Amino acid sequence: MKAHAWKVDARLSESEQHKYYIQINDIPGKRSFNRLLKEMTIEWDIYGDGFDKHKESFMMLGAREFDSPEKWIEWARNFPYDLVEYNRSGSPKPIKLGSNYRRKAH
Repeated sequence: MKAHAWKVDARLSESEQHKYYIQINDIPGKRSFNRLLKEMTIEWDIYGDGFDKHKESFMMLGAREFDSPEKWIEWARNFPYDLVEYNRSGSPKPIKLGSNYRRKAH
């Protein structure tokens, strides 16, 4: 599984909080999808999901607000799968998140 995340431009948000979207791709099988859906709906609002019939895998799209960018990074570093955050121009940020962070830290 691979996840991609990006922050909503603060000028477009009415909230004081920092809103992030996450897209999780290559979820192998319905059982894994349902397990991940159950875990993610505790903290995230799920906006969509889908199935890639060529790869035979599922995907999911969700959003969540954090009190600060630091809270986001704290959550993202503990995410159990590969996670890449993108900047406004669509380029990956150099910060290590998810399983990438844990591999390098230990």
